Amino acid sequence: MGLVAKAFQDIITFSRASAGTYVNSNGYITNSSVLNYLTYSNAPDNAAWTKSNSFVQTNLLTNSEDFNSWSKSSSAVTVNSVIAPDGTLTADKIIVNAAVSLGVATGAGVRQDTTKAASPVTYTRSFYAKAGEFNSVVSFMSNTAATSSAYATFNLSNGTFTGPTASGFTSASASITNEGNGWYRCVLTATTDSDTGMRNSMFPADTVATTGNGTSGIYLWGAQTVQGSVPGNYQATTSAALPVLYADYNGVVRARKLGETTAVTLQHAVVQGVTATAGAQYATSIYLKAGERTCAQVRYENGGSTAYWAVNVDLITGASTTSSFGTPTSTGATVQSVGNGWWRVSLTAASSNTTWTTIVYAQAVLGTNNYTGDGSSGIYIADAQVNDGSTAGAYYDTTASAYNAPRFDYDPVTLAAKGLLIEEQRANQLLQSNDFATTWTPISVTITQNSTLSPDGNVNADTITASATAVGSRIQQDGVVSLTSQYVYSCYVRPGTVNTVSLSLYNNTTATALATVNFNVATGVVVTTTVGTGTITPAGNGWYRCSVTHSGTVTATNSVRSYVYPNNTSGTTGDSVIIYGAQLEAGAFATSYIPTTTSQVTRAADVASVNTLSPWYNSVAGTFYFEGDTAVPASLVLRNLTNMNDGTVNNLHRTYLYNGIVGGSTTTGGVTQADVGGGSYTVNTAFKFAYAATVNSFAAVLNGGAPATDALGTLPSGLTTFEIASSFAGTVNTGHIRRITYYPRRLTNAELQTLTTL
Repeated sequence: MGLVAKAFQDIITFSRASAGTYVNSNGYITNSSVLNYLTYSNAPDNAAWTKSNSFVQTNLLTNSEDFNSWSKSSSAVTVNSVIAPDGTLTADKIIVNAAVSLGVATGAGVRQDTTKAASPVTYTRSFYAKAGEFNSVVSFMSNTAATSSAYATFNLSNGTFTGPTASGFTSASASITNEGNGWYRCVLTATTDSDTGMRNSMFPADTVATTGNGTSGIYLWGAQTVQGSVPGNYQATTSAALPVLYADYNGVVRARKLGETTAVTLQHAVVQGVTATAGAQYATSIYLKAGERTCAQVRYENGGSTAYWAVNVDLITGASTTSSFGTPTSTGATVQSVGNGWWRVSLTAASSNTTWTTIVYAQAVLGTNNYTGDGSSGIYIADAQVNDGSTAGAYYDTTASAYNAPRFDYDPVTLAAKGLLIEEQRANQLLQSNDFATTWTPISVTITQNSTLSPDGNVNADTITASATAVGSRIQQDGVVSLTSQYVYSCYVRPGTVNTVSLSLYNNTTATALATVNFNVATGVVVTTTVGTGTITPAGNGWYRCSVTHSGTVTATNSVRSYVYPNNTSGTTGDSVIIYGAQLEAGAFATSYIPTTTSQVTRAADVASVNTLSPWYNSVAGTFYFEGDTAVPASLVLRNLTNMNDGTVNNLHRTYLYNGIVGGSTTTGGVTQADVGGGSYTVNTAFKFAYAATVNSFAAVLNGGAPATDALGTLPSGLTTFEIASSFAGTVNTGHIRRITYYPRRLTNAELQTLTTL
């Protein structure tokens, strides 16, 4: 954005839930690196992580600051009555009904029931309380039938407590901490019985008064119940329980605490496995900090548990040891101090099979994973990662999918940078896309595998040679297409003994030709077209990517056959061409190559957005600049280039492609205020476009041309997100982004022309 010098991921939130190919700076097709294979990489509380005799400290109570939503017994709640400990007007007043006894005797107050383990487990209740007309509060913890309990009474005038008293529950303890401005944090800990429910209650009390009067009460805020004997940081909740958060290595409150359950001589760990390539290099890294436990182990383990490579770390001193089992090909382990008591622990190895499992163990003694847990102690954990390569890379946060690297694409012939490659979701429906001796059927041809250097820089291209003088010497593959769609079929080809090749699509179900095109792969031209359309694009080193597209759609469940003919369709013995990377995809144009083996492969859509509009966005005037290209034909409507919106289609600024035009539009309150087209574009050709907007003055300019203007309209408010590549309110552009700039003012028309001149 040109505002500050930051890393790409600090400015743009990027994701693609799959691998993807692109052309690297050497001109070869390559797979994008996976920068983090783990999902929910900073959320070990998520089900993506298996907890083994461990738990992530979590506030089990919901609506922790809304006591009006709790069950009330002989009491009422006045919400948002006074300033809470965090400085907001969110603390509630709990009022006991008239003539009702205070304290444990009647249980007049508020309560919330939660579930718990079906065995005795230690829990800690905490909440913030302040004296009102009454000066005390009872914290009451029980099973749901209230046949077993523990409670303590906290004096909110002098910061003392009495109790705790326990019956059925054991190991009860309490504490009270002055939080300032009359507020105290009241804490009660007890080990529960075997009941599967737990009741969390707070009752107003007083050292003088014995009954309520319908107006008097106390103030409450921030209730929390966690497993273990440590109350932890307070974590606000609404409709769901949430993990308790702690300051990470940067001081940002987002780390979790991994606690241990009570068990006899067992391991206490979190585990997540990901799919790997046997023999490939991977790096695991994670940030750790000492809690009650001061040692930990980080381990890679293969899926069969026949090999592991681990580093044991003293989280106080950083001292470490390594250990292994089986024959892992380890390449190293590092322990790096990153400040605030945190350490980044990483290890690298070559995967010994197709699963890479990351395990983090708490340790009571350095190097010893098996020990008896106390049900409470633990370590702090943040930002786990498994990335490609033999070095732990910069951390990339993930949620439901892995983080695949953005693809910065290059021209395979000139090696010029083309920009960030953004594509819609596509699937290659051909199997064994680069193994033409498998799944493909040869008809009067021989196949010589791995005969030539391919577009990916490896000797893995195949030669197909006509083995007889016969019309129709070819290879073919049948597949059932399950979508009602247009299809495009492509393959990389270079000359063998002849310069011509034919690609063809045939509908077996209806016995009709869908597309047949002859190409000259020496001169890079389409020779003849029988049906459908064809394109040929240089791919470097004598290679061309040839593609054929049919008109209309293929109806559901039709069988489609893909052909490659050497020397068009009139082969003579010895005629040969060299081929690589066949692809059949639903769409009107070919996208980047998607390798397949025994099954179809889907490449997910690229999604990118700027993660904050503050402080750079100006709501009263602005200019959006886009430089890049598109593979989208004019026949396909509405593709977004950028979209700044409020999460709806009612308020937005958009730059777009529509019916072959590059344009910009503004919508306010669901009404289009301006929609101006800058001019027409050429497929796969770079263009520069700017759209400027302020009240009653809008303009769009393409490639330095004459401005298109609109002199009437208002601007939207409440915009929150700047989407660079997204399917929101229209399909994403498929193409390259070279540059995006936002100017917090309405540039003049002359400035727009200068800015966009090619």
